[in-house]
Amino acid sequence: QSQAAQALLASLSEVDANRAAVLGRSWPEPPTHLGPAAAEVRGNFETELAKQSIRRIGMSNPEELVPRLEELERSGTLDPMVRARLAMHLSQSGRREDALRLVDQMIGQLDRAAPDPRLLSEYMNFLPLLTMVDPERTVTAATALARISKESGGGPGGTTIQTPEGGRMDLTSAETSIVRMLQNGRLGPGLALRLIAANPDLKTKLDGIGGIDALYGPNALRPGPPPETVSAMRGYYVGPSTQREIAPVMAKIRSLAGSDPSSAAKKLAAELQPEQFQHLIRAAQQLSFQDPDLASIALEGAHSLLVGVEPLEKRAQLMTPLIRVWAEVEGEVQPKLYREGFVLVDDLRQAPRPSEQAPSVGAGPPRAAADNLERTLVAEYARDDFEAALKYIAGLSDYTVKLAMLLDIVQRFRQPF
Repeated sequence: QSQAAQALLASLSEVDANRAAVLGRSWPEPPTHLGPAAAEVRGNFETELAKQSIRRIGMSNPEELVPRLEELERSGTLDPMVRARLAMHLSQSGRREDALRLVDQMIGQLDRAAPDPRLLSEYMNFLPLLTMVDPERTVTAATALARISKESGGGPGGTTIQTPEGGRMDLTSAETSIVRMLQNGRLGPGLALRLIAANPDLKTKLDGIGGIDALYGPNALRPGPPPETVSAMRGYYVGPSTQREIAPVMAKIRSLAGSDPSSAAKKLAAELQPEQFQHLIRAAQQLSFQDPDLASIALEGAHSLLVGVEPLEKRAQLMTPLIRVWAEVEGEVQPKLYREGFVLVDDLRQAPRPSEQAPSVGAGPPRAAADNLERTLVAEYARDDFEAALKYIAGLSDYTVKLAMLLDIVQRFRQPF
């Protein structure tokens, strides 16, 4: 509960930082029977809350932290992501010297990340922001991170690029960050080539799949989870759709809509397979900027395909992006989707757990899928009927779940769609 409260108060700090701090100081001590671990969480409560609050404010409203910059630097509460966000804000506000000072401080501290996988991941995440402040320094930082990652055994979060011919290229976490940064297109060709040249291990790997050109274009190869990780996900992992996969789906949507718009969605679902659900979702997002009517047909087709998806856990996983994209494309979610979603939640909770499956902590996969879908439904429904969503949460008995749902609503309201 203390950790959930920290997250909720961190969100509140974006609206009223003083109120969040007062509530944090008044958070009660845990009962003694919970042991020293709970006491340690409470002992660090205000410090961790301050860090989370600074991060929330820094990522959404960095200008509010600028007057406190020197104080925050001395206190050590600025993590790499917030520093990068502040540097970007300072650079865009005409204070380039201050921005570069922050960047140089971060680059000078990179070696500290070597023994700490969490900190190493945070430094890797700041690379995309750094490209918008100083591309030259981005090359320096990325090269240093690749070296540190290699020296520490590759670091967390390595990925794999698989070629259409069945080839495989394993990337360290730092190499993954570099590849994704290159594919974002914020480095010019010259700097991109310099970055690859400065990382000989990555260059050798890229040469094996056709060089840096393999990372660009409509058929670009993108990093993803290794095959063995995907196979361990019980079949519920939904990979990214490539433009090569989406293009024929979009062509089919246009063809069916041109001949008979009224039945296009039904025909679309009849001609496609459940495995193509994700392609329809991506097509709906792209078509929403070109032809909203075609985007609606894609969504209806995806909705019809969803009924045929098995097992229920995978159906629940796919319903989450359908609901989010429906809200993005149509502006609101149809009531029938909410009804079907909550029915699916009940079905999952009533589903027997396979006898051969070892119980997991808290709940088996069906229960976890039900909890995740329920949180998505409530957070989305709050945008349509805020009072009804709060009443639903009030009727729950688990206070940890209540806090988590309230936090989801806060986060959802901060998103445009």
